[in-house]
Amino acid sequence: MRHLRPAEAAIDYAQRCHILTHSLPEIDAGATRENDHSALGRVRSVGLFESADGSFPEPRLPHRPENVAPNGTGEKYDERCCNGSLHVETHTTGEYSICEFQKSSPDRFQMSEWTQTDWRVGMWSAMSAATIGAIFVVVGLIGVVARPPSSEPLQQGDPYLAILETLMILLAVLLVIMMAAMHAYAPPEHKTFSLAALAFVICFAVTTCGVHFASLTIGRQADPRALPLLSHQLSTGDWPTLAMSLDLLAWDLFLGLALVFAAGVLRGEATRRVRVSMTAAGTLCLAGTLGPASGHLRIQYFGIAGYAFVLPLACALLAVFFWQERGAGVRTG
Repeated sequence: MRHLRPAEAAIDYAQRCHILTHSLPEIDAGATRENDHSALGRVRSVGLFESADGSFPEPRLPHRPENVAPNGTGEKYDERCCNGSLHVETHTTGEYSICEFQKSSPDRFQMSEWTQTDWRVGMWSAMSAATIGAIFVVVGLIGVVARPPSSEPLQQGDPYLAILETLMILLAVLLVIMMAAMHAYAPPEHKTFSLAALAFVICFAVTTCGVHFASLTIGRQADPRALPLLSHQLSTGDWPTLAMSLDLLAWDLFLGLALVFAAGVLRGEATRRVRVSMTAAGTLCLAGTLGPASGHLRIQYFGIAGYAFVLPLACALLAVFFWQERGAGVRTG
């Protein structure tokens, strides 16, 4: 009497990864022959269940035991993801193989947490910083023309000096907001650059805002006859003074480093002009540090060219880039 049995599957599971040094098992389908064919009764039963949608269930990969090699040899193995490809390591051979498919997890390849709020804040802060920078240049030029004759070509006096110091405080605040938006925009692999830029621009803002606020308040309200030394040290128009030294530290060193690191966040042809202008502004600011360090303040004119002329241009280009990015990869929220 013949042993009737249902047909066995040709392969117990779909083998997607081929382990090196192992070959496929010989195909033994165990299919039915013409003398011991399978009956059609079960097919009719399945047809009753599938009559509702007219299709068979989607094929699924059968469950494989955890840490068991897909070649059925029972060897333990580890799976690790690297750049979207699945790597398999066998404990017996220590060899690797790359799967034929790529993982398609959207969270793995998400470049940044760039939101509509980040986009608006970044665009408007960059645009405002460019505007304040342009006003700063205009007021500075008017102050140079209107001042009394002096041996220092860029020396300023009130009320233009007070206006310039107020603009410096506003510009420092806007640059912190702009760098925060750039940190939100930065992809994960460039977060170190954006975080360093944000840290240095915060150091810059705290230092220069403190110096100019003290100069606008105590420096102008203290009686020079009662506290002559204090009034002199709080002056940002004379050298050497404590206020001038701290202000140059902020605008030359801290701001220069912040701009250089911020330029490292930007990649690609679309940001080339922004990247070049930020790098140029940061480099000029860092070069200006040699002025107070050497005692020759004319070298500091490089720093003035960097933050007075090139920086507003870089902020304007960044605002334009943010405007162009308003619909690209921006997540609502």
